[in-house]
Amino acid sequence: MLNDYKPTHDPNQDTFKVEYLLGGAAVLAILFPYKYIPSEMLWAFSIWLESVAILPQLFMLQRTGSAETITTHYIFALGAYRALYIPNWIWRCVSFESLRKRQSDILETGSEMC
Repeated sequence: MLNDYKPTHDPNQDTFKVEYLLGGAAVLAILFPYKYIPSEMLWAFSIWLESVAILPQLFMLQRTGSAETITTHYIFALGAYRALYIPNWIWRCVSFESLRKRQSDILETGSEMC
Protein backbone atom coordinates (compact mmCIF):
# COMPACT_ATOMS: atom_id res chain seq x y z
CA MET A 1 0.00 0.00 0.00
CA LEU A 2 2.84 2.35 -0.75
CA ASN A 3 1.47 3.65 -4.07
CA ASP A 4 -1.52 5.85 -4.70
CA TYR A 5 -3.79 4.57 -7.45
CA LYS A 6 -6.27 6.46 -9.54
CA PRO A 7 -9.75 6.16 -8.05
CA THR A 8 -12.07 4.04 -10.15
CA HIS A 9 -15.38 5.04 -8.60
CA ASP A 10 -17.52 7.01 -11.04
CA PRO A 11 -20.64 8.39 -9.34
CA ASN A 12 -22.22 9.10 -12.73
CA GLN A 13 -22.30 5.40 -13.60
CA ASP A 14 -22.70 3.92 -10.13
CA THR A 15 -26.38 4.68 -9.63
CA PHE A 16 -27.47 1.37 -8.10
CA LYS A 17 -29.44 1.94 -4.91
CA VAL A 18 -27.87 -0.43 -2.37
CA GLU A 19 -30.35 0.79 0.21
CA TYR A 20 -33.06 -1.26 -1.49
CA LEU A 21 -31.01 -4.43 -1.09
CA LEU A 22 -30.30 -3.67 2.56
CA GLY A 23 -33.93 -2.83 3.26
CA GLY A 24 -35.23 -5.90 1.46
CA ALA A 25 -32.82 -8.17 3.29
CA ALA A 26 -33.80 -6.58 6.61
CA VAL A 27 -37.53 -7.02 5.95
CA LEU A 28 -37.08 -10.66 4.90
CA ALA A 29 -34.89 -11.30 7.96
CA ILE A 30 -37.63 -9.92 10.21
CA LEU A 31 -40.39 -11.87 8.45
CA PHE A 32 -38.59 -15.22 8.02
CA PRO A 33 -36.09 -15.94 10.80
CA TYR A 34 -35.67 -19.46 12.14
CA LYS A 35 -36.46 -18.12 15.61
CA TYR A 36 -37.35 -14.61 16.72
CA ILE A 37 -34.14 -13.94 18.65
CA PRO A 38 -31.55 -11.31 17.68
CA SER A 39 -28.79 -13.74 16.68
CA GLU A 40 -31.11 -15.72 14.37
CA MET A 41 -32.52 -12.54 12.84
CA LEU A 42 -29.01 -11.23 12.16
CA TRP A 43 -28.06 -14.59 10.65
CA ALA A 44 -31.16 -14.48 8.42
CA PHE A 45 -30.25 -10.92 7.39
CA SER A 46 -26.77 -12.07 6.34
CA ILE A 47 -28.20 -14.97 4.33
CA TRP A 48 -30.72 -12.77 2.50
CA LEU A 49 -28.10 -10.06 1.87
CA GLU A 50 -25.64 -12.61 0.52
CA SER A 51 -28.26 -13.77 -1.96
CA VAL A 52 -28.37 -10.35 -3.66
CA ALA A 53 -24.84 -9.08 -3.01
CA ILE A 54 -23.71 -9.64 -6.62
CA LEU A 55 -26.46 -7.44 -8.11
CA PRO A 56 -24.57 -4.10 -7.87
CA GLN A 57 -21.60 -5.62 -9.70
CA LEU A 58 -23.79 -7.10 -12.41
CA PHE A 59 -25.56 -3.76 -12.74
CA MET A 60 -22.24 -1.97 -13.27
CA LEU A 61 -21.07 -4.55 -15.80
CA GLN A 62 -24.30 -4.15 -17.75
CA ARG A 63 -24.15 -0.37 -17.56
CA THR A 64 -20.51 0.04 -18.61
CA GLY A 65 -20.48 -2.83 -21.09
CA SER A 66 -16.92 -3.77 -20.18
CA ALA A 67 -15.09 -5.32 -17.29
CA GLU A 68 -11.54 -5.81 -16.17
CA THR A 69 -10.13 -9.32 -16.24
CA ILE A 70 -10.10 -9.62 -12.47
CA THR A 71 -13.79 -8.68 -12.33
CA THR A 72 -14.80 -11.29 -14.87
CA HIS A 73 -12.71 -13.92 -13.08
CA TYR A 74 -14.37 -13.00 -9.79
CA ILE A 75 -17.87 -13.24 -11.24
CA PHE A 76 -16.99 -16.56 -12.91
CA ALA A 77 -15.64 -17.92 -9.62
CA LEU A 78 -18.78 -16.77 -7.82
CA GLY A 79 -20.96 -18.45 -10.45
CA ALA A 80 -18.92 -21.65 -10.20
CA TYR A 81 -19.31 -21.56 -6.43
CA ARG A 82 -23.08 -21.31 -6.78
CA ALA A 83 -23.16 -24.04 -9.44
CA LEU A 84 -21.21 -26.34 -7.15
CA TYR A 85 -23.46 -25.33 -4.28
CA ILE A 86 -26.53 -26.71 -6.10
CA PRO A 87 -25.69 -30.38 -5.33
CA ASN A 88 -25.09 -29.37 -1.71
CA TRP A 89 -28.45 -27.61 -1.70
CA ILE A 90 -30.18 -30.71 -3.10
CA TRP A 91 -28.60 -32.82 -0.37
CA ARG A 92 -29.81 -30.35 2.24
CA CYS A 93 -33.33 -30.48 0.81
CA VAL A 94 -33.30 -34.23 1.20
CA SER A 95 -32.08 -33.88 4.77
CA PHE A 96 -34.94 -31.44 5.56
CA GLU A 97 -33.08 -28.22 6.28
CA SER A 98 -34.92 -24.97 6.91
CA LEU A 99 -37.17 -23.75 4.11
CA ARG A 100 -35.97 -20.13 4.62
CA LYS A 101 -32.39 -21.09 3.83
CA ARG A 102 -33.45 -22.87 0.65
CA GLN A 103 -35.49 -19.85 -0.46
CA SER A 104 -32.49 -17.54 -0.10
CA ASP A 105 -30.29 -20.05 -1.96
CA ILE A 106 -32.75 -20.09 -4.86
CA LEU A 107 -32.76 -16.28 -4.99
CA GLU A 108 -28.96 -16.12 -4.83
CA THR A 109 -28.43 -18.73 -7.54
CA GLY A 110 -31.09 -17.14 -9.74
CA SER A 111 -29.59 -13.66 -9.41
CA GLU A 112 -26.17 -14.95 -10.42
CA MET A 113 -27.51 -16.77 -13.48
CA CYS A 114 -28.86 -13.52 -14.96
